[in-house]
Amino acid sequence: MIKLKDFTVILVTNEEPSKYEQLGIEIGIENFDEFILLQDSVMIKDSSLLKKMLESPNSVWLSKWGQNYFCKYKSKILRQIPIEINSKEDSIYWERQLHEDYRKLEVPEIMLDGCLDNTLVFEEAYGRNNMISENEYFKKYKGTWDISML
Repeated sequence: MIKLKDFTVILVTNEEPSKYEQLGIEIGIENFDEFILLQDSVMIKDSSLLKKMLESPNSVWLSKWGQNYFCKYKSKILRQIPIEINSKEDSIYWERQLHEDYRKLEVPEIMLDGCLDNTLVFEEAYGRNNMISENEYFKKYKGTWDISML
């Protein structure tokens, strides 16, 4: 665990690579009442967004359907949704299904809707060509943006 100014960060090295985001969700549920899940392909440019997300009493998503798992989750809600990720295909399926199930239990606050939509901007990073979603708060490198790419 790393303490960065106002935030506690748990770095998930993903020693079980087939679990993808599920491992981060499990660690979040075990350690916090609420938490923000950030993939390692997100570069934070302005941490005030994270502070706004954490200060909200609500669950917070940065898109209307929880794209890229970049959300503030409540552990009490996630505990009610059984998810199992064993492959990249599962990760893509649960990216949509988890958030559909979550919304049935609690309606999230939506901040910056559209900020994670697909774009026509690409950049080489992490040894691959990435689609870039970027704003004043963060830059997201998308290595897979369609299931047909698997």
